[in-house]
Order: sequence, then C-alpha cells, then structure tokens
Amino acid sequence: MMTSLALSACGGRHSSRTAPIDPFTAIEVGQLPVGTLGGTNVLLLTVGGVVVGDSAQPIPELEGRRSALLASANLLLDSAVRRDGREVHWMGLEEQRRAARRNPTLGLEPDRFATSYLIGSRIDKVPDPLFAQLRSLAAVTSARYAVVPAGVRITGTDGAYVASYVVAIADARTGAVILRIRATGHSSPSAEAAMASAAALLIASPLH
Repeated sequence: MMTSLALSACGGRHSSRTAPIDPFTAIEVGQLPVGTLGGTNVLLLTVGGVVVGDSAQPIPELEGRRSALLASANLLLDSAVRRDGREVHWMGLEEQRRAARRNPTLGLEPDRFATSYLIGSRIDKVPDPLFAQLRSLAAVTSARYAVVPAGVRITGTDGAYVASYVVAIADARTGAVILRIRATGHSSPSAEAAMASAAALLIASPLH
C-alpha cells in the first residue's frame, strides 16, 4: 500500500510515457524547524509505512520484517526528536493513546492514522479522515503543530543499508502542510541502525 500510494501521489497516474516521480528523492533534504516549534505541544504521528528497496534493487531479506521495522521506525524517530529537540513539547504515540483513552467518545486510534498519504510532494493539505482525526487530537492535547512521518525507505544491501524518512509538518488546526523534508542517513550495518542514522539528522545537534 505504501509503495502504491507514494507513486500515485507523485505522478504515478501520468501517461506511461512519463516516468513516475520517486517521492523519496523528489523531496529536498532538510531539518525540523525546532526554533518555530519550540515551546509548543507538537504531535508526532506514526510512520506511514516502510518501503524496502526499490524496483532496481529489492531487499528480500527485509521483506518479512516489515512489521518489526515499522515498530522500530516509530521508536527510533520518537527517541531522536526527544533527544535533539528538547525545547519542543513532543506528544508521541503514548501521549496520544492517553489522550484517546481520556476522550473515548472521539473514537481516536492514533496507531491507525493513515499518515502515508502525505508522502506526495504536491499534497498541500492533510486529507480526511486524517485531518478530522488530527483536529480532534489537537483539541484535546492543545497541540499547535503535527510532525507527520509519511514513510521511511530502506535501500542498499545486507550490511550496508541506507534509510530515508519523509516528514511533513502540518498546522494541526487548519490541516495546511507547512513544510515537507527528507532525512537520509549514513550507510549502516543493519536496517535499524540505518533508520537511527536518518532519524538523528532530522534535528541539528552537536551529537551528530
């Protein structure tokens, strides 16, 4: 689902004569604007999905590990932004779950938010149903912004993996996509290490 969404969002529906745009390379490398986000409650949503390899170089040894890799992608990203962006009041999955439990009538399930739709570089507003969910969650958490990791891709070969996160920053009240960036890490011996490397580059820090 993640791969097909990525292609359709960025030109996959064009004529067969036009090659689809790769969303992971079409989006410029950047960093989260913690100066702007500082002092505010910011929702960190779940990663939309994990893309393993590409059509030119599949990675069969990782195909069966998508669920575990997705869980790691979320944990590694959460850890990295809390470590390097301490001026921001991050509200990750655990905080979102608590807010959902305190407000059961809203029917929010933060684990299931469809964040992968924001992979497309031409999407300038959070689509429904994610926008409705985001707006409800923002109302009960006093969050002003949301950091939406639309997806992560792992490329390379066994022992030399490279990961890239695509992350959108959205206004949690209006749904406007303010910024979309990509963070690509260094070659690493494992998929988890590759994702940790990429996550660490989302925020400028003397630690890396």
